[in-house]
Formats: sequence, C-alpha cells, structure tokens
Amino acid sequence: LILGDPVASLTKDEWERIAFLEDDDTPKQEGQKLEYKSSFVFTANSICNIDEQLGCEIMRQIAAFMNADGGELRIGYKDNGEICGINNDLPHINSSNEDNCTYDLSEDKIKLKFMNVIAAKLGNLAASRVQVELFKTEDKKLVCHIVVQQSPQPVWCKGNNLYVRCQNS
Repeated sequence: LILGDPVASLTKDEWERIAFLEDDDTPKQEGQKLEYKSSFVFTANSICNIDEQLGCEIMRQIAAFMNADGGELRIGYKDNGEICGINNDLPHINSSNEDNCTYDLSEDKIKLKFMNVIAAKLGNLAASRVQVELFKTEDKKLVCHIVVQQSPQPVWCKGNNLYVRCQNS
C-alpha cells in the first residue's frame, strides 16, 4: 500500500488557513485573550522606567488574564500586531530599583527576570501558571510571548488590586 503525500492533497482554502494561523491559533487582533505591548521597559510616554512598565503595567495585564479566561501577552509588538521588537529594552534590564539582581542578556536570564518580577508582584502560585518564551524574527527582532493560564482563585496584584480582562481591556 502506497499512500500519497498528505501535504500535496491540501486544498487552497486549507493552505490559506494554515498560513493565517499561528502556532497556537491565537487571533492577530487584541481581544479577550491577546494583548500587545511594544516594550517591557519603556512606558507609553517613551519614558524608560522598567519598574512602572514591567513591574506595574505588564503585571496588571497578566493578573487580568489569570482572573478571566487566560490569554497571551506579546511584548515587542505595536497595537496593530506589527513587530517592533524588544531589542532596545535589553540594555535596561538591570535598571530596576525594585530588583537588585544582575541579569546578563542571555535568553535564560531575560526569562528569569520576567519570572522573578511575576513571583514578586503576583506570587509564586501565579508564576507557576505563566510561561515566558522569547523568539527572534528573521530580521533579528526579539519578541516575548507570555502565555497565561486561568487561575482557579483570584490573583491580586501587589496584594490589594484585582484586575480582570474584559474584551480588549
């Protein structure tokens, strides 16, 4: 018995669907399960403040996903999904006033930075429900995907703030 090539038998519609989908079927527009951030260091006003951006804004987003249905935070993307990368953030990884650890620019240390901040701001149990991945695009832009699982119990940000994801806010 000789089987034909399964790839060759795909229809045009199936090829277009595969091309449109990403690895995890995540939609490309911000919504209930997807949020884009351009930087983990620079605020919306282009001020370099890792404690404000990573320590507050990004932690709020992660907590909100946990208190809803889970989701994915993608850092290094403009609001329209266009990749801008976090390469300019990397020299500032050690500029936190709240975290005295020193991190080099290796992939492991960058992930460790994120996980340490998540554990400090949201707790160790919450950190266990988060997966941080770094990817390099073909044009050498580094992006970060943070996949967040729904929490069975409320996750409080800094111990006293409760955030819940509702649509794209």
